[in-house]
Amino acid sequence: MMIRRRNQREESDWADYFQRRAESCRDPALKHYYGAGLPAGDSPIAEVPFVAMDFETTGMNPRHHGIVSVGVVPFTLERIRPAAGNYWVVRPHEGLVQQSVEIHGITDTEIASAPDLDAILPELLDMLEHA
Repeated sequence: MMIRRRNQREESDWADYFQRRAESCRDPALKHYYGAGLPAGDSPIAEVPFVAMDFETTGMNPRHHGIVSVGVVPFTLERIRPAAGNYWVVRPHEGLVQQSVEIHGITDTEIASAPDLDAILPELLDMLEHA
């Protein structure tokens, strides 16, 4: 019984968080994303869509390093849908660190013509909302 109360509170906390974010966001894409809400807490897990996300970065310190690529693949418990996924290389605000290039293989040449993360954000959020 204690576990059920905790889960209901957590569900309410997330729903409240999304509602507050939808009301306070100035960015239209974020406002729309948060306004879409969440699956109901009592939804059977088999009916809930998921996305797998992968990020590559310029380094390991989130305070100093930025995102270089984002990959998204939607899936359910029954099926992985790679053809419905997407992958973006984005231009970070800071340069690449050699150690990270050795890990992810994304080079200065690739990011030179890549869009900023802000440019792909609407499409990324739309994929997350409609996975």
